[in-house]
Amino acid sequence: MAHWVLNYRSKSYNFDPNRDLTLRNLRAVKGWYGKELGTFTAFNEALGAGDPDALACVIWICRTKAGEQNVREPMNMEDFAIVDDFYKEFDFIPDAEDPTQGDESVPDPTGDTPQTPTNSGDSTPDQ
Repeated sequence: MAHWVLNYRSKSYNFDPNRDLTLRNLRAVKGWYGKELGTFTAFNEALGAGDPDALACVIWICRTKAGEQNVREPMNMEDFAIVDDFYKEFDFIPDAEDPTQGDESVPDPTGDTPQTPTNSGDSTPDQ
């Protein structure tokens, strides 16, 4: 899945849904907004549609992940212009540009390799 680089209030943040939508973060979002945003799929769909609560949650997640103190919860966040303050500096990084995606030289971390079954001779092939 792709990730985003965004600038908010003159600071740059990275948001990767696969990494940043943790159990703790999604539980917090679900507590604030219910199932409408509180599941992985619903959150990503809302974010893709430009839902203002999802955008505010992304900022909250990024700022808390960066270790900032006293970050306002999304529903209490100060107002900001979606296009000028957020999307203007919001870069979508597709998987194709991610150097770890699709690189066949990266070894399988599990060490598992697919095995081709061998015919033991006990059965006959389907006809």
